[in-house]
Parts: sequence; C-alpha cells; structure tokens
Amino acid sequence: MDFPNSAPTASPLAEQGTETAAGTRRYRSKSQRPCDLCRARKVLCNIPDPARPCQLCHRTKRPCTFVAVTSKKQRTGSASISAANVYDGIVPASAEVRPALEPLAASQLTESESPEETLSSATDAHPFAKFLFDPSWSAAAEPTADASDIGPPASDDPDSVFNILQDTELSQLWPMNSPGFATTGLPTASRLSPQNGNGFLSPGLGASMDRRPDCSSAFIGFSNESDPFALEHFPYNSVDEVDFFMVTYRRPSRLLANTGHPPVHILQSKLQSTCQGRALIEGSVSIGNERERLEKLVDADTGVSLVNLYLRFVFQTLPILSRSLIENDISRFVRSASPGLLAGIYALALPFTSWDERLCMNNAYSKPSSDALWQVAYTSWQKELHAPHLSTVQTCLLLLNHATFDPVAVESPFAWSLAASMTAVAQSLGLHLDPTDWKLPASEVRLRRRLWWAVVVEHSWRAITHGQSSMLHDDEWNVTPLTADDFIMDIPSDTTQSQPDHFLQLCRLTQIVNSIRSQFFSLRAVSQPQSLDVVLEQAKWSRQQLHEWLEDLPECLRMGTQQDDQDNESPQSQGSLHLAYFTGQVLLLRALLRPIVSKETDPKNTSSAAASMVLQASRALMQTLIDFVRGLDVRHKSGFWPAYNRHCFCYPGLFCYMLCLQPVEPHMVAADRRLLVRWRNVLRTRVQSWQLLRFAIVKVDALFWKKLDNLIEPPNTC
Repeated sequence: MDFPNSAPTASPLAEQGTETAAGTRRYRSKSQRPCDLCRARKVLCNIPDPARPCQLCHRTKRPCTFVAVTSKKQRTGSASISAANVYDGIVPASAEVRPALEPLAASQLTESESPEETLSSATDAHPFAKFLFDPSWSAAAEPTADASDIGPPASDDPDSVFNILQDTELSQLWPMNSPGFATTGLPTASRLSPQNGNGFLSPGLGASMDRRPDCSSAFIGFSNESDPFALEHFPYNSVDEVDFFMVTYRRPSRLLANTGHPPVHILQSKLQSTCQGRALIEGSVSIGNERERLEKLVDADTGVSLVNLYLRFVFQTLPILSRSLIENDISRFVRSASPGLLAGIYALALPFTSWDERLCMNNAYSKPSSDALWQVAYTSWQKELHAPHLSTVQTCLLLLNHATFDPVAVESPFAWSLAASMTAVAQSLGLHLDPTDWKLPASEVRLRRRLWWAVVVEHSWRAITHGQSSMLHDDEWNVTPLTADDFIMDIPSDTTQSQPDHFLQLCRLTQIVNSIRSQFFSLRAVSQPQSLDVVLEQAKWSRQQLHEWLEDLPECLRMGTQQDDQDNESPQSQGSLHLAYFTGQVLLLRALLRPIVSKETDPKNTSSAAASMVLQASRALMQTLIDFVRGLDVRHKSGFWPAYNRHCFCYPGLFCYMLCLQPVEPHMVAADRRLLVRWRNVLRTRVQSWQLLRFAIVKVDALFWKKLDNLIEPPNTC
C-alpha cells in the first residue's frame, strides 16, 4: 500500500495543461495508489498523464502529493469501528478506539495512522457502512465513474440499517488538518471555547445560534426532505447537536416533541458550502468591500453617534436591534456588525443629527451621502442571502424604510418583492417559531421575537398598501404577541427610548387591519357579491376591535398629550401610529361603500337607513382626518415615519372621491365634493414643508386635473 517516497509529485500551479475527461474506472494496482487529496475525500483519482496532477488537484489548484503514511494498525475486535457507530460518512466521537477523531488536530494521530486510513478502516467494518461512506452522499465530493459501487449492498441483517442511529454521538468527519480539508474560516477547537476571543459563546447548551462563527442557520420545515419527525431519532449529543461534514443539526427547543409541540430542527451550514453562490453575487455587484466603503463614508466616532440617534428616535418604531449587546459597547458593535446593517442604521439616523452635540456641527457642513449608505446596505444584503443571519432580516427591514428617490413616483414592484424576500429569509431562519423555550441566550430570544413581529408589521402593511395578498398565514407561525418583557435589557439602563408601548400597540393594530384586509379585500371576498346589510354585519367585529384599540391606547401615545409639556421639543413618532389607525378605518368604510357606489346597485333597493349611516360615518371620518393632519405640528413631522405611511396619506383623498360617487343622497354630493377640496387644500398648505405628503397631493390633484365625474373646484374653504 505504501508508495515509495521518491514518487513523483506535481504542482497544478507549475504545470498547466488541458484537462482530460474522466474515463471509465480502470484497475488500479497497489503501486498506483490515489493521491493524498483523493484518498482523503474517497473519490476517484483520475490521472490521465503521470507527468501531470490528477484532475481534482488540478481543478482545486492543490499539490498532487503521495506522501501520507498509510500503513494500517492491526485491528482487534475492540479496535474496529462497528457499523452501529458510523452514519453518513461520519465517525463518532464516542468510538472508544478512535479518540483521535474527536474535534481533532492532526498531531493527535499516530505516525502509523493517517486520517484517511482511519476512515477506510471504518468502511471495511460493515457493508452498509461502505454505502454511507460513498462520495455521492457528500456535497463536496467528486462523482465516481463506477455506478455499481453506489447504493446499499445486500446485508445479512436487514435491521442493521436502522441500528446505526442508536447510542451514538457523531462528530466531525475530517480532522481539521487532514489533507484536502480547507481550515480557512472554520471554527477550530480553540475558537470554540466556552468564551472565545471575541466574546461570543461557542456552540453548546444555551449558546447563541446567530453568532456561531462561520455558520448560517436555516429552519427545517415539516415538508422538507429531511423529515423533522425522523430527525428526532438522530443521536444528538449532550448539547442537542449532530455534526455532519459541512452541516450541524440542532434541536433548540427545551420541550420534547409531542402533539402540542412539533419537533423543531435548525440546520447550521458552514460558509464553505455557499462559497460559489456568494462568489457569483460578489462578482456582479459594484462594491467589492462594503466595510471599507462604509468606513470611508462614516468614521467610527460618527457611527457610534448615529447608532445612539437610532436608538433614541427610530428604535421604538423599529426595535430590531439587541440593546443588551449594543449599549454595553457601541464601539464594538460598530466595528463588528454587518456593514449592511450599519449602513441602514446610519441612513435612518441621519435626519436626527441635529440632536447630537458633535454631529450638529460636523454635519451642518458635510453629511454622509444617504444614497451611498443605502447602496452599501443593499449590496451587503445581496451578498448575505446565500448564508443569511439575523442581520440579513434587519438590513432588509431598514431597506424597506428607505424613502423613494422620487417622492411623487408610484412605487415599483421592487418594494413588494423585497418585502416578500424579507419574509422568506425570516422563515428560513425560523423566526416564525416562538423561541421562548429554546436553549438560547435570553437577549437572542427577545430579539428573535421582536424581529418576527417587525417582519409581520412590515409585510402586512406592504401587502395592504400595495394591494397584494399576504404571504403570512396564521396557521404557519406561532410567535405569541409581544409583551413589555420582550424589551427588557440584560444590563441596567436609564434611557427613555426603551418604552415598548409604541411597537406593542402597532403590532396589535396591524393584526386588526390585516384581518380587515383578508376579510373584505381578498380575491375571494371581492369576487362574491354581497348586500350592504351583510357587509355591515360582517364589519361589526372589526369596528369594535378598532374602537377598543383606540380606547386602550396609553396616554403617552395619544395625540395632543405632549402639548402641555412646553419643554419637550424632541421629535414625536405617535403620529404614524394614528395614521395607521385611520387607514384601518378607511379600509373598513371603503368595504361598506362598495355596495352603495356599485354601478350594478339600484339605489331604490338599497336600505336607506343603512346607507345613510355608512355615508354619515364616512363624512365624519374625513373631517376627523382633516383635523388630524391640521393638528400635526413640527415635532410630529420631524419624527420617524415608516416608508409605507407615504401610501397611507393617499387613502383619505381617494376615499373621499369614492364618497362623492354615492347615488343614495344626491343632495349631499356637493357637500362631499367640498370635503374633498378641503382635504386637498390641507395638503397643499403643508406639502412644501413636509415632503411625505407629496405623493398624496399628486393623487388628489390628478382627480381634478382629469375632471373626473365633473369635479369642479369650488372656492377655497380651508
């Protein structure tokens, strides 16, 4: 078996030539042993020309060597690895006679025992083990030429196929320093100590899932090819993990799988498995190094200030960061966080630089380009898609709140596509599952819960304002409603921006408005003709829910409560919350107006009492909306408004136009038109100082410009 030390070696870098296609598998004598790399990977070593490297070494640009010692140690009964301790090409760490295959260094192997020889001894133990070690099971393996060697051979004991899953503890397939295995970027034993050099916990009981070095996580769905119920029978170790070659199966839940608690499994993949896909994206994007580009735009000190501004003015609407990790050392967060996440944070915090003692002067003359920051965020997000983390979802949430380049342009389908991508990535990371009973750090559990609800809020309002069907279904996620406990911090903090009321109320309101959308604006709902009396009956529950939401609103979130505080001139964000509430009311009354203004409806057959009640409620709502916009002062206008609010301001004008089309009360049409004009003038007065209204005023102006339904503008009544 030993190849003479004088065996020729070849370097693919030194000798370049055309590759020869792999031929049929030929007889290879003991003197024609495979090279070290092919032997380690258990693949065919195809050497068309003895003077050149094999095809695998040539393609991977590695030395084609024949230097590994391969003499076998004599195996006794206790020294062989049985088939019950071998699964999917993985040698168990618990094997008594192979301690060298626990998270190994090459120095642990004896001189007479090479890593690849250790594995080859395992394949001789049982016929099914040979099948499990077959290269076709490995994503990194090269295809063999002889198909006859692939597949489970006949066995004397049919039950032995299933015995391999019993009483085993699986470890890494290859030692870290074995031939053919790239250790670049992989967490070694020293890097996976209980508390490694960068302060992150190593994989283990209660360890972070998102901050595991050089890995990305993906939830294994219940219809996945890897059945979660079958995965329950895998031999998990003491920290509920099973390590395979490039992946790790992890059971995060503390609860046993039963009828009320389905099995939850997370697949954590090493980044090497996605290197080709990431390289393709990186080669097609304009920015090569996002962090370097970001540091040229924003220095570290400015970055710390902008993160503080985000936590002060944006966090209550988008609580997508873990303050337990950030506020302890913001400088470290700026140095280590994803450049895309940082760029999005910086961009949303830029409007508030006047509230920072240092930036108020620096940015008065020179401010970072928000467009350049968004470019960094989007480029970084694209590169992360092949190996997503929580930061990928966070970056996407920030990107969706980027104001459009043209405030009067209709939003392209890109925004809805981005919202759908955000939802897909969040589901891939398992954010739609309640992590309350998972073995994760408490701060990560809270962050995952807040992130999912941020996804629900953003996706739902995008579905509403874009008129699209939601991709979220109640029977596909089980994260319970947020509470104040989801906003606590691991470290004491006296900051005032930690108030959770705003987001808690926004989540509750989103559920109500989303139910209105699905009940009255789904394709099935609008396809079924319904009378006004039927729709009125259906709308009772939603109206009651909206009324209770407004009644239960905390005092700090009510409009006008800050007017008594003459010293508080900081930006206020509760205006966006009330605008979302009014949007829900408009949607509900729009559904009630449909049978009234329908061309197929005969006014004589419409219940005059019911129609009159709907029309009066619609007029009252329009007047309330006019008063609401008039009551917004500079503190509300300078607060953070989510990007979808741009569309919410368009609803009142088009709703009032719908009100003008009613044929039931002809004597009120003129009054309805004057109401529309009043709304238009309210927008006209404020649009010059508040760009968020530009899209709404264009929508109303278009009605008068086209003279739809002969809408003639009466004298200014504002």
